[in-house]
Order: sequence, then structure tokens, then C-alpha cells
Amino acid sequence: MAKKEIMIYGEDKIPCFNITFSVGIGGQNEKGDVMLIQAMFNFIALGNFPRLGLKSKSDLPALTGSLHSDTIFAIITF
Repeated sequence: MAKKEIMIYGEDKIPCFNITFSVGIGGQNEKGDVMLIQAMFNFIALGNFPRLGLKSKSDLPALTGSLHSDTIFAIITF
């Protein structure tokens, strides 16, 4: 299950998110973990698709929580 955590970076405490199980081909692909990965791809790509190796908004995975070809493509491309 994806969860919110606190990361300590130097002397700072920074809120962050983490997955519990692996996501992708051969992964456990728990719904919350998959959805977090999908959301992070969409967040990182805001106006900057090349940063992820993607060409357009249509390459981004939908926020479904299910591992489909669009999510696998984004993971492999990244």
C-alpha cells in the first residue's frame, strides 16, 4: 500500500510518498502502489514530457490503479 512518509534530508524533514511493493512486469502491482506511480508520472510530466522520455500527454498513464500497457510503457521509457 502506498503511504506518506517523512524523509530526513540533512536537517530538514520533507514529506514524501513511497510504495510498498514493486510496480511493473513481474511486480506485485498493488493498486495503491500502481496508482502512486501513475500519479507521479503525471506530476513529473507537467509541461516537461522529455524529462520522462515521453513525447506527449497521450503517453502518460491513466490514474486507474491497474497496471496496463500505458503504465508499463512509461516505466520502461523512464
